[in-house]
Amino acid sequence: MKQHRLVILLVTLIVVCVAAIVLPRLEWVETKHRVGIKPEARENDFLAAQRLMAAQGDKTDTVRDALTLRDLPANATLLVGNAWDVQDAEQRKRLVAWVRRGGHLMLALTDGASGADILEELGIVPVGSVHEDVTQLLPIDVEGHTVKAQLDYAVLFKLRLPGNAQEAWNAPIEMAVKPPSPDEENDEETSEEEEQNSDSASASSASSPPVQMTPIPQSAPHASPLLTEDNSPAEGDDTSGPAGASEPSASTISECVAPDLSNRKFVLPANAGPDAEIETQPVFARWQLGKGWVTVGNLHIGANNGLLIGEHAKLFVRLATIPGERRSFHVLLEAPYPSLASWLWKNAAFAMLAMCVLIAAFLWRYMPRFGALVPEPLPARPGLREHLGAIGDFLLREKQYEALIAPLREDVVSSLQSLRGRHPELDDLAELGARVSGMDVREVRAALTPLPTDAHELRLRSRSLAQLQRACRALRATSTSSSPVIPRPEGTSS
Repeated sequence: MKQHRLVILLVTLIVVCVAAIVLPRLEWVETKHRVGIKPEARENDFLAAQRLMAAQGDKTDTVRDALTLRDLPANATLLVGNAWDVQDAEQRKRLVAWVRRGGHLMLALTDGASGADILEELGIVPVGSVHEDVTQLLPIDVEGHTVKAQLDYAVLFKLRLPGNAQEAWNAPIEMAVKPPSPDEENDEETSEEEEQNSDSASASSASSPPVQMTPIPQSAPHASPLLTEDNSPAEGDDTSGPAGASEPSASTISECVAPDLSNRKFVLPANAGPDAEIETQPVFARWQLGKGWVTVGNLHIGANNGLLIGEHAKLFVRLATIPGERRSFHVLLEAPYPSLASWLWKNAAFAMLAMCVLIAAFLWRYMPRFGALVPEPLPARPGLREHLGAIGDFLLREKQYEALIAPLREDVVSSLQSLRGRHPELDDLAELGARVSGMDVREVRAALTPLPTDAHELRLRSRSLAQLQRACRALRATSTSSSPVIPRPEGTSS
């Protein structure tokens, strides 16, 4: 035992010495290894931004259904990663009402979001997006602070805010409109010709000639003068045309709609030609709507794959926070459509109630009930009578008449032979049977004859033999019940 402890102590001492010698000579180097995207990050594009806001001390959460979106607190920030996620009219109305009560809406503008109803309600008009080749870090002035960000795919826009909205700030950037390539021009001409051919039939059928309209350049933000509430031109707008030209009619004004400029691409002015159109449009903006705030722009700088580029983290924190306020941060992950349970309860309440009643009745009918144990019935087993009956049916079908009647005839013959002592003068069993039973001697003789020919004869002989058997049993019973006379010995007195 002592030797075992000594070995353990010696091994421990050797390990400690080796560690004291080797560890000071080791150099610890941190290495980064890329791992696969986790399911949580694959589902939430703004998971990195959410953790960044949590590190700032803000409470973070995710919105996954319409009920959570409806119950958002007023002092919260909601990030919507796509304008099409709030396309439902009722949810969009609740979202705007939540902003007016004091909420902060962060709406990410993406390439292809033009046409979403939420943009029209908030007064956002996309005028194009930055070309994908523009990967340089560009300086942006946000709330008096200059930060550098990568703006490829960023959407440039104009603001047509409602009358009760007050713009707080915007971050403009100077970009040049990229001229279309020859292939793009050919595609546009082909599409225009197809549209003209499709509209020619309706234009030719109209009684009045089509109105000639002046083509509008793509860089123009508006196609018609702004109208006041009474549909009259605003002050300062020159609506008079060239000399001799008549004023356009109301139908002409209604047909003049703003062109869709959201498909344009912008590049750096240095990379554009000398004749390129230079425009200064905001890429980020914030305004006050009621008691709340709306922030729009390329919020995907805070996505998982873009937060570490340039000063995106600093820029995103400025976009997500309101100066002087502390708010919880929420991310909308799914389209805010009503959940299945709420939709069914709202539109099919009686059907759901009927289905629940039917399910309860089904379960009540088939579910096991626990109570006193009921003894199992004894198994039904065929008796001797059933067995003999089955054998008799089989022999009758096979026409084995002798096998059926032979046992009964043997029993009757044995009984008649035992009764010969009563009538010793009769030697024939048939006559003895006729004397005992009172039957006709010919009937008794036929019954004692073997080999019946058919089923009818079998029934007649069986009936006669049964009657003879009963008569013999009755005679034996009377002879047994009568007391015998015992002779007394001679010389005895009574």
